[in-house]
Amino acid sequence: MWKIVTMITYISFDVAPRPSIEKLIDEMYHVKNATSPDHRAVDPQCLALLFIILAIGSLHNLELPPNDPSAEEYLEMSKRCLAKTDFLTRSTLAGIQTLVSR
Repeated sequence: MWKIVTMITYISFDVAPRPSIEKLIDEMYHVKNATSPDHRAVDPQCLALLFIILAIGSLHNLELPPNDPSAEEYLEMSKRCLAKTDFLTRSTLAGIQTLVSR
């Protein structure tokens, strides 16, 4: 959790406001067991947004070495999350925010 908070401090919130990102992180950490009746999955487009924010944060993080590969790993995870859904026909605000921030 600390790594996510650290990454978020190094990015600009022009694309996604901090309260909405914090809400998404809270939802991710509170997802119930898939077998429970109140299970609610996190939308892949929301995960894509979180991963692209982490990628941007990795690029601007002064605590990481230059050319740290974590930014490319987060970018790849963001791409995979977008590919998981049909974001061109079923786009959400999170999907659009992800595409804008790339």
